Amino acid sequence: MATLKSYYAFWLAALLLGVFWLTDNYQIRVNIMPSLPQKYWLVAKSKMPKRCDYICFKPSDEVIKEHGLSPNVTFTKQVIGIENDKVTLKKRDFYINGQYIATAKTHSLKGELLNPGPTGVLGKGQYFVFTSHKDSFDSRYEKMGWVNHTQIIGVAYPFW
Repeated sequence: MATLKSYYAFWLAALLLGVFWLTDNYQIRVNIMPSLPQKYWLVAKSKMPKRCDYICFKPSDEVIKEHGLSPNVTFTKQVIGIENDKVTLKKRDFYINGQYIATAKTHSLKGELLNPGPTGVLGKGQYFVFTSHKDSFDSRYEKMGWVNHTQIIGVAYPFW
């Protein structure tokens, strides 16, 4: 009987340690925006992204205030531009290292003017983020701009 108790105690302790490790290193996030078909994401906290990874990040305070968002809101987008990539703009067409990415809209769904986002060479810890949804609010637009590594919660993996 003592062996059975120690067996259960061992597995309970292992389970609790596993739960603490998971919550320290991972989060589950819900994407409420229509720009991606996946709604639920497992986020590997403190993992820095590489090209084509999806990331979960906090938008700037300006974006939160202007759009009346909760201070806890996060965005999930795909990283398509990384350090040393050159972002260029021709008319409203964005290019990364000479490859066409997408065209920036002139107005938001609410009719507000949308200014194009920054251009130039991405610095250390800067990312150009994007989704292919026609109404995606991403790095093509001045108010979103490039995402800084300090805004990133982690790399996101869709699971449903």
